[in-house]
Order: sequence, then structure tokens, then C-alpha cells
Amino acid sequence: MIFYVRAFNRCSLIPSQRRYLFSLKKPISSFITRTRLIKDDHMVQLVTSSTVFTVKAIIAMSVLGSLGVDMRPVITGLGITGFTVGFALKDIGANFVSGFLLLFQKPFKMNDVIKSGSYQGKVIGMDVKYVHLQTPEGRILLPILLYCLKIGLSYIFFYEFLPEKQSLNGYSTFADESEPNHPKPIFSRLVFIIIDSLRADFVMGNNSGFNFVKRKIESGDALPFVSLAKPPTVTMPRIKALVSGSNPTFLDLVKNFDAYKMTFDNWLHQFKQANKSIVFYGDDTWIKMFGDGFFKRSEGTTSFFVQDTVEVDKNVTRHLDIELKNKDWDVMILHYLGLDHICHSEGIHSAKMIPKHQEMDKIIERIYGDLQDERTLLVVSGDHGITDQGNHGGSSIEELSTGLIFLSPLFHKLGQNRDGRNNLLGQRKDLKTFLESIESNIKYEIVNQIDIVSTLCILFGLPIPRNNAGKIIPRILSMYDDTDKRKALELNLNQISNLINASLECNSCPSECCELQEEIKNCNNEKKIDKVLDILIKASHFVSESSNEGST
Repeated sequence: MIFYVRAFNRCSLIPSQRRYLFSLKKPISSFITRTRLIKDDHMVQLVTSSTVFTVKAIIAMSVLGSLGVDMRPVITGLGITGFTVGFALKDIGANFVSGFLLLFQKPFKMNDVIKSGSYQGKVIGMDVKYVHLQTPEGRILLPILLYCLKIGLSYIFFYEFLPEKQSLNGYSTFADESEPNHPKPIFSRLVFIIIDSLRADFVMGNNSGFNFVKRKIESGDALPFVSLAKPPTVTMPRIKALVSGSNPTFLDLVKNFDAYKMTFDNWLHQFKQANKSIVFYGDDTWIKMFGDGFFKRSEGTTSFFVQDTVEVDKNVTRHLDIELKNKDWDVMILHYLGLDHICHSEGIHSAKMIPKHQEMDKIIERIYGDLQDERTLLVVSGDHGITDQGNHGGSSIEELSTGLIFLSPLFHKLGQNRDGRNNLLGQRKDLKTFLESIESNIKYEIVNQIDIVSTLCILFGLPIPRNNAGKIIPRILSMYDDTDKRKALELNLNQISNLINASLECNSCPSECCELQEEIKNCNNEKKIDKVLDILIKASHFVSESSNEGST
């Protein structure tokens, strides 16, 4: 846990900083001292330094803004470092509030013993940002208040200047279940497996341990995709994107202190609305997000113990004996953490990686074999990727590229998989470089991670969540005849059109919104299905990118 404390010491500003701030710091400090507005020397230092920081930040942004520079990325950069810790711990609110609970009035010195409630530790180091406190449980970093104030000011900049995306409240519904406006469902049962940090090449690469999955891809019973996530590439916001079809931005998460709670329409809710039962086992983020009573049965595992790469997965798998025999659930969600833990503790080249691939592959094979019913769909996905060093949270292509596999005997009827890896390559040069580095004989397509949501809803005959910005995966459309293809595309287009309308009503949509809406309206007279698909892809891309301004 990180405690924010009021602690000043001689190391609070290094010499270069003192020289840099001198021109403003001295007159401000003299004014405060002369007028005796503040008597405490440490408070004088705090107010002076924070005032200098604020003034210089405002001046810099004003000058750059007057020169036509878009300040939103700059403002984002001011706050991003401070909040990365919060995202990693998945508990921004607790970290923020703790800053007001522990306030020490005197500066720390080396070897001081600090006591606060049940916490006790010895000061073993001090630097510009932190006091290092050694406790029986390990080392704790106590950020000095000046540093925290800078983070706080960055939070204000986040809150006041960065735009929020427009979101629709409520849940999608079909006005009339007998209305023939949507294609008939192809599947009735879903197994949704998240393998934390499942980077695309972990599945697609020739050195992958997912041998069963690759055999199913070769036979045509599985459809492989490289699924592109958006930052922040940490579990909680990625789960939200995977279930709602809407990418949370950094600002959305920072403003929402109850960041765990799932407040938007999502495909789990749509299954529940259709009287479907859901069971869950794995990362307890899901239980925190949806609540204990949401699932018919559930048990969570914690991601806190990174060194645990074995039991954390066994505690998920042990439920399969019973659940694969049970007939009382319609959706089973499993979230495995072991592979992520190996990456964090030892990197992706660890000797434990291939055995972990093989363990996950055996689980997929077992589930696929036990649920041979053609009406059952098995989906395997990563929540995000990971760097070679075992880190995630940023926006590198290794962190964004995740593996995604749809498995069902029905896919065999679609014929040979197509190599569609050029459909998104124009967006990022590093994506092309990354994909070229993967030694693979597999033909895969590239999709956006949020495309999973509309695809699942169409396949199961459910309303698409209201804030979904994703499109149905084109390869999946091949399962339908032309009539149902058109119905699926129109459902997706109408839902995205509602999002665009919300932006128009709030005057937060650029001029191309109106042009795009006209194209969508004209789709009713468009006879070529491929043309309708092109407009859907364009609309999905527009809404997705618009909603992510400021997120990176």
C-alpha cells in the first residue's frame, strides 16, 4: 500500500531545481513571510513551491495553446505517471483517500521510527519524491506532499480540460422478441476463457505450446485473430472493454473512484436479461465489478501474489469437474492468472512459459471435448499483451496485441481461414513490424478487442450493448445467409448510430458526424452487403477513435 504523507526534508528539491525555481520562488516566499500569512516554515515551502509549479504550468500551457498546439496530450502527460500506480493496484480511490489520512507534521530524518496506527517502520532513505520506510512486511514508499500536490494538480487538469466521451445510460432491448430484425441465434451456450497477458504470438507463434488450438485452427474448427486492445493495458479496464464494447479512457477511470463497478450496458447483462445463467471462476476483479449476487456460482482468485503461478490456476480448474457435468448454466467465464504471473516474475522467456501454454491448451482441449454440442461456442482471449520484460499497462504494440480464438465444429463449414492481416496495418507501423516478427504458419485476421462484444451478441441473438463501439467480426458474418448478414449489419449500424446521435445532441461531435449519419441512413437503400459492411467499419472506427481521445 502507498501512503501519501506530509513530509518535507532537505532533499525535497535538488540543487538544479532550486536554481530553476529561484526567479519565482524567492519573491513569493518573501511575500508570504513578510505578510505573515503563514508562520510555519514547512508550510511556506509547500505553498511557495506549489504556487511556482502551478504558475509555470499555466504559463507554459497558455503559450503553447496560443501557438496552436493541442494541449490535451500535454495535459495527459502531466498526470499519467502519478496515476499509473493507481491503475496497477486497481484501486485509485483508496490510494487517493489515503493521502488525507496520514499527515505527519514534522520532516523525517534518517533512522527515524515512524508509527501510525498499526504501521511502524524505520526511515532508510529519502529522495525528491519519496521517503523510504522499512517495515516488517517490506519497504513502503511515502510520497512527499509536494509531489502529491503536483499529482493532485494534474488530476485537476485531467478533470477540467480533457473531454469525456459521450455515453448512453440504460440497457439495450428488443422492443418485440418476435420482431424479425435480427438473425436467429447460432449458439445457445458460451464458455469464455480469459488468459491474462495472452499475447498474440503466444498462440500464433511456431514456438507456442498451444498445440491443440493450432490443430483446430488447421482443421478449420477454430478461427484465429490478433485482437488489438487500447491502453491502459491493465486488467480492470480491459475487462470493461471486453464486456461493454467501449474502451475506458484514463480520464474515465480517474474520475470514477468506484472504478471497479460496471455501470454500462454489457453482454453479461444481456445474457441475464434473456434469463441465462452465468457461472464464473478466476480473477476476482469480475466479482468486484459485477457483485457477488450476479453469478449463479462463482469463486475469485487474487492477482496479488505474483509468485504464485500454479495454485492460482488450479483454483480455477478444480471447478471444471462439476461444471462440465452441470446443465444449469448458459455461460461459463474463466479467468486464468498464472501466465501473467510468470511474465511478471521471470519474463516471457522463462522456462515455465511453454509448460503454462501446454497447461492452458489442455484445459481448452478438455472443455472443447466435453462440450461437443454444436450449439456451444468456446472463446479464448487475452485481456492485454505484455512486453518481453514482463510489463504491461502502456501502449507498446506488444502490450496491445492479444490472442483471440473462436472454437466450434460449426466453423469447419466456413472453409479455409483467410489471411486478413492487412486490414488494420495502415494504422500503426509498429504493428506490421511486430506481426512480421512472429514466426507463424497460421493465417489470422486482425480485429479490435471491442469487436468481440457485438459479435457475441449477434451470435447469441442478443441486443448489442448501448455504448458498444465495435463491429461484428467480418469473418463471423460468413456463417449467415445474405438476409441474416444484412440484419446483423443493420443492427450493429443502428446501435452505433445512436452513439453518434448522442454526440451530435451534445455538440461534441465534429462535422464528419453528420456526413457519417447520412451514409448510415442511405444504407437502407444499399443493395450490396459489402458496401454496408464498409460503412459499419468506418462508423465503428470513427466512434472508437473519438471516444479514446486523451486516453493515450
